[in-house]
Amino acid sequence: MMLPKDLKYTVEHLWIRTKGNLIKVGLTEFFHKKRGDSLFIELPAVNEKISSSGILTTVETINGVFHIHLPYYGEVLDITGDLEHSPELIEQDPYDRGWIAKVEIIEAETETEAELQVFDSATYEKLIL
Repeated sequence: MMLPKDLKYTVEHLWIRTKGNLIKVGLTEFFHKKRGDSLFIELPAVNEKISSSGILTTVETINGVFHIHLPYYGEVLDITGDLEHSPELIEQDPYDRGWIAKVEIIEAETETEAELQVFDSATYEKLIL
């Protein structure tokens, strides 16, 4: 299973690529192995503000409906329109074309990443294995 070392991860299997106060997020390969094939993905709206621990996206798979939360307070700058027409991209290419959203972190959190349950790749790998 592919697990890029330059990303951060959450317990809900969201990956996070950070560049300053901008993040790009998607779902890990492990999410799909655990939850099954995606049938529908509800994407956030561009310019939508999402509170820390607010719902970023909802994913319907063959095994149920899952709400994925954003660990930071931010504003959605862009979404990948490809997922609306081809939800299978989120599984086929989860770390490139299958990204969900680009978000600007509006306000730095007072909690640590451990409190927000954001982990580096080594810690995340221990959680899923």
